[in-house]
Amino acid sequence: MALNEYGMRSSAVVGSSLIGWTAGGAVLLMAVRLAWLWRLRRAPSIGFALYLALVGCCALAGYALACSYAYPITRYFNMAVLLPIGCFAAFMAWEPSARARGAAVVVFVLWGGANLVDNGRVIREAYVNPQPDPHRELTEFLLSNQIRYARAGYWDAYVVDFLSRERVIVGSYGPARIPEYERAVDENQDTAVHIERLPCEGWAKVAAWCIQLPVPRADEGPR
Repeated sequence: MALNEYGMRSSAVVGSSLIGWTAGGAVLLMAVRLAWLWRLRRAPSIGFALYLALVGCCALAGYALACSYAYPITRYFNMAVLLPIGCFAAFMAWEPSARARGAAVVVFVLWGGANLVDNGRVIREAYVNPQPDPHRELTEFLLSNQIRYARAGYWDAYVVDFLSRERVIVGSYGPARIPEYERAVDENQDTAVHIERLPCEGWAKVAAWCIQLPVPRADEGPR
């Protein structure tokens, strides 16, 4: 998986088809085995394991609903890993065979090891070959020009709010994110700039955006 195809600023290529098929096959076998053991009414409680698996299923559903965007939003997929973890926890509690439990442990250790290697690769790539950070560039531009209030698209607004540590308050054109931010921008419309993605026109162009001054004060410059 090339991470730059999934909305991440990294040129690293991670993942393993072999590990993926191995882990996926093991989870499927464990699920089938758990269904069989459930018929035997095994005694140990697996309520927490089922809870983890349910959270993972919900994450998968959320990820599927997010696929209409320009690129997959991988952070919505993070908790989906709780599905195989919950399955593994239930399997370890119910499976009577020590060999079967040992085999499951080996598969999950291999899976975790592969992920550890990938994390190291991503960290190294970020250090050796850092990628441009357009949102950081936009945030620094707003701060350097003492722009306090702005309005931007939903996915840009919350990033700038975070990177600026609320020194720049950015409201959203789309869904309302934080009511306090929206009220603050509405109350300062005469000084709030508008941030639009290219192609666009404005007082300044920064990375992938145009900065448009508020109409009443377009001749006075940013404040």
